[in-house]
Formats: sequence, structure tokens, C-alpha cells
Amino acid sequence: MARRITVRNQDELKRVLESETKAVVNAINNAEKHGLGIITNEFVKDANSYAPLDQGILRASAIINTIYNKGLAIWKTPYAERLWYGDTFNFSKDSNPNAQSRWGDVAWAKNIKKYKKMYLQIFRREWGRW
Repeated sequence: MARRITVRNQDELKRVLESETKAVVNAINNAEKHGLGIITNEFVKDANSYAPLDQGILRASAIINTIYNKGLAIWKTPYAERLWYGDTFNFSKDSNPNAQSRWGDVAWAKNIKKYKKMYLQIFRREWGRW
């Protein structure tokens, strides 16, 4: 929603512009700070739905090792890297019919619009606090 601002002179205009600019920057920073963990959590859930599944240790490793507030999704098992780059592997579809290598890349490509929408919702919430 647009706000109407009336200024009487150049100095007042400068002060208003500085204030408005700070408000926008704060809203962006707060959206990033609050949104990164939320979006990273959603990404890990989405990516895990494409991760190979045997006993669930690979998926659990992402839940445990991901650094949510920095946006770093981490699958950390002795075999995670081999499975990630296993483009030539024939993954069993018994436990997970979506299992494939580079599961994070697949989830990102399929859900990027959702993550952008989530960020915009968080930004609008932060903007509304201003």
C-alpha cells in the first residue's frame, strides 16, 4: 500500500528519503534473517523427497547437519557425496519412487517458485511491521 508523504523543502525531502531507504533496507534484512531458516527447512523437506532412501540415515543427516539460519543444506554421511554424484546409479525405487542423484538440484528446480513466493510473503510481513 502506498503512503502519501508531503515535504516542504529539499532538506525535508532528503530526510524522508533517507528514512524510507532505511526502512526498505531493514525490511529486506529482516526478511532475509527470518526467511532463510524457514525456506531452508522447506528446501530440505523437498530435497529429501528425492533423496535415495534405504534406512533414512541420509535424510536424517540433512535434518541434523543443515545450518538453517545460513541457508546451508548439508547431507553428511560417509556415502552422501557418492550418491549425490551417482548419475549412473540405478537407484531402487522401492522405498522412494522419486530417488535420484543430485536430489537438492531437482528439488530446487521444481520448487523455486514456491521459495520465491515464501520469501515475498515474509518480506511483506516484515514490510508491514514498518
